[in-house]
Amino acid sequence: MFDLDMNVLLIFIAMGAATYFARVSGYWLSGFWTPEGRMLAALEILPGGVLMSIVAPVAFATGLAETLASLVTIVITLKTGRYFLGVCVGIVSVYILRSLGL
Repeated sequence: MFDLDMNVLLIFIAMGAATYFARVSGYWLSGFWTPEGRMLAALEILPGGVLMSIVAPVAFATGLAETLASLVTIVITLKTGRYFLGVCVGIVSVYILRSLGL
């Protein structure tokens, strides 16, 4: 069906091992150190920052439909407090807006 080069296989294995090591080492290191103060505040904000670095370019650089759907998602999420509902409405919104030609 396809030819798998041994170098490609070794690269996949190495990337998997590196990913596993990065995840396990975080849990292992957390047993020796408890963040406090500013470091704790930074770590609590980090997931939102990572999410925004992924969402913002899509929301504001791709087109009007994506920007409007992002705004709809934000409004629904803030009004209801339900993230999953906001995401679902956002997906449907971008589908409808693209269908309308925006």
